[in-house]
Amino acid sequence: MDCLNFINLNLKNKKFSKSLISFDDLIFILNDFINNKDNVFFLNILRKNYPIILIDEFQDTDYIQFNIFKKIYINNNTKYKTKIILIGDPKQSIYSFRGADIFNYIKIKRLINHFYTLIFNWRSSYFLNKGINYLFSKIKDPFIFRDIFYIKVNSLNKKFYILKENKIDFSIKFFLFNNLNCFNFKYKLANYCALKIINILNNNKYYILDKDNIKRNIIISDIAILVYSNLDVKLILEVFNKYNLPILYDHLNNNIFNTLQAKEIYYILKAILFPLNKKYLKNALLTSIFNFNIFSINKYFNNLKLMNNIVEKFYIYYNL
Repeated sequence: MDCLNFINLNLKNKKFSKSLISFDDLIFILNDFINNKDNVFFLNILRKNYPIILIDEFQDTDYIQFNIFKKIYINNNTKYKTKIILIGDPKQSIYSFRGADIFNYIKIKRLINHFYTLIFNWRSSYFLNKGINYLFSKIKDPFIFRDIFYIKVNSLNKKFYILKENKIDFSIKFFLFNNLNCFNFKYKLANYCALKIINILNNNKYYILDKDNIKRNIIISDIAILVYSNLDVKLILEVFNKYNLPILYDHLNNNIFNTLQAKEIYYILKAILFPLNKKYLKNALLTSIFNFNIFSINKYFNNLKLMNNIVEKFYIYYNL
């Protein structure tokens, strides 16, 4: 804790000395500002110009952010009439790492007077919705907390479903395996998945009813596999290759800093920071953005006037 306090204090002082603020600083500064009694005039300007606000993905709002909106729009005893509309789903709260807190959502929800629920799902098929409704309605509190409940949704989209022997196949299935040691279980699941796909593709019992209500064979591009992590992707690839099943995959190396574009931007930024360093300049000029080749670089670096022109440009980039 002492270490964290030391870092936070020094970071704050460092930013202050360089006149820098971060995104989070903007939120803290505004929160402090609107809680100052001398700034009521500013709040009334906001109320007058923005009497109604709509916050989407509200489940990802942290408590400080909501306090700002609460101060302006809910704790409003002025002549300026305001409304606040919140759109969110606590089951989709995924930003806890940056302060979103599901318990804050529950507290805030208790301050709300009117609730409206979307009861139609326009994206998913009728039978998938039916399966999900059944699954989450089987127990009283499917999301543990009583304040987070499941509301059944309807769907008019009776297209896109699987037929097996001319009967509608179940939209959701569960598979149980014995001896659940971690890797062996995942390997069995990948193996089962591959065999199931082969069976569907090569078996005339399975069809898909498409958006035009036309029955057709299932092709491999109809099938998508969602996995939990990159390790699972590698396992799926290994098993599918064993059965010669074609597979396209994405995000196996999903760290953006490993991409060629990120590395090139890094070389360019480094050259902008140190324009007199010949090594950094060469690396920057060899990127696809500048598109120099080794011969043109040597030509420039052996000519003082051309070299100075390049250095001058990088100083301009630095100032920008």
